[in-house]
Amino acid sequence: MFGAMFWGMLADAYGRKQAFNLTLIVTTFFGIAASFAPSYWVLCVLILFLGFGVGGNMPVDGALFLEFTPHKNQYLLTFLSIFFSFGAVAASLLGYFLLPSYSCETRVEGGCPENGWRYMLLALGGVTLSMVVGRVILFRLEESPKFLLNHNRHEEAALVLRRIFKINHGTPQSEGFEENIETLTTRFSHAESFSIDSSSDDEASAGDPRSPTDSISGTHLLQHQGAVRTQGIHGVLFLRYLRQLNRKLDIIMGRLRPLLLPRFRLSTILIWIIWALVAFAYTSFNVFLPKFFRNMGKA
Repeated sequence: MFGAMFWGMLADAYGRKQAFNLTLIVTTFFGIAASFAPSYWVLCVLILFLGFGVGGNMPVDGALFLEFTPHKNQYLLTFLSIFFSFGAVAASLLGYFLLPSYSCETRVEGGCPENGWRYMLLALGGVTLSMVVGRVILFRLEESPKFLLNHNRHEEAALVLRRIFKINHGTPQSEGFEENIETLTTRFSHAESFSIDSSSDDEASAGDPRSPTDSISGTHLLQHQGAVRTQGIHGVLFLRYLRQLNRKLDIIMGRLRPLLLPRFRLSTILIWIIWALVAFAYTSFNVFLPKFFRNMGKA
């Protein structure tokens, strides 16, 4: 839950590509670190951060897929769910070979090699690490053109489309390509609907000699010396930091607010409920049922 909220907003603010790569790195790091946990509570904390990375990866890679896929093919997003089944089978096979060999049912004097879970986490972390290396070495992920457009980075969006065309058609010198990309670039540069107001309070303050920041700093500089002067400067910096923080919070809330508009409110609430029930069922199936069958077998 926390991962989806944090990484989703980070992807909207700083780009899908960076968020996607970071979620993989976070998942890999804490997955491997969890295999070395010295105590149960440390393991719980590390698994919490592991879930933080996994929870962020799911919405970010979905956004990437949709924004790179033509509208008529976006239904293919549902096929990504198939890989949950493949992952479950792969994890089960790893567990079948690792857990029985390095675990024991009952404690015996002299100790028991209860390290199966460590090797399991280490192996799964290694699989994720291989994905990170593959992402860096085998192919290059481009930033979402839609994200670049929404942030007024039109030239970068045109370059991304150029690379996509080259991958799909072999060479950017194909017939008609230059004319098409020139047309797209021109449209991007005049895309008023994607414009975002880049003016900031700091710029406004810089142009207004009577702004609160200048007034406060001027007062401190004129009335105090030495330490008092330093404290005044620090106070100004702190006020500026608070203003920037408040502005970022407004931006974040501005992105969330449309979800609760009257025309989207019902869909948003229903999607939240569906995901809550799916997560509950998934966890119950994977945690409760194995314990239930195990206890039934002992009975």
